[in-house]
Amino acid sequence: MVDQPGAVVQEDPWMSAQALDRLLKMPLPLPRIRTRLWWFPALELRDPLVFYLEACLADPIFGKNGAMIPEIEWMNQVLLTVEKVNSGSLIEITVFGQPRVQNRVRSVLLSLAARHRENRARGKNGAMIPEIEWMNQVLLTVEKVNSGSLIEITVLGQPRVQNRVRSVLLSLAARHRENRARDKKIKQLEKFLKAHGSPPPTPQSAQARSPVA
Repeated sequence: MVDQPGAVVQEDPWMSAQALDRLLKMPLPLPRIRTRLWWFPALELRDPLVFYLEACLADPIFGKNGAMIPEIEWMNQVLLTVEKVNSGSLIEITVFGQPRVQNRVRSVLLSLAARHRENRARGKNGAMIPEIEWMNQVLLTVEKVNSGSLIEITVLGQPRVQNRVRSVLLSLAARHRENRARDKKIKQLEKFLKAHGSPPPTPQSAQARSPVA
């Protein structure tokens, strides 16, 4: 079961027609030998689902050197292979399993890919989001609400990981508030010194300067 070329273009608007044409004309690779996991039915190896993504999304989705692939396989009861093709500019993802599970896994991976593209397009405004997601194995969305005065943070993942991420983000927010308040006080003091040439008197210093009756 292989996606039609038209479906690939719709999912990946960055892929040029020339690159897709070269990919389709490439000779088929020799079959790779892989040991079937003990829990995987041999009958489900007959009709794999194949689709393609940009190579730069391999590590954000599957982890460094495919570290997340075994967990994805076990959680979804599928076999998964990820190979670089088209001179390393694309990755070929092959999913073995029941058709409904294959489609579900493809849908999830395409959603992850779209999320990473959005985060990458944001640049500075969301530059740390992919790293936070990868380090904590969660999905994270940050959107402005209430006419831009607040941000809504949504954490998708296991409950204990959600709570941990929320706790870390709230701690970081509290620290930034403290730093911002301290910087404001320092700026006020600098402004006063420039205007008066000396710091404002404290009650102790005023009492020391007052004449003794």
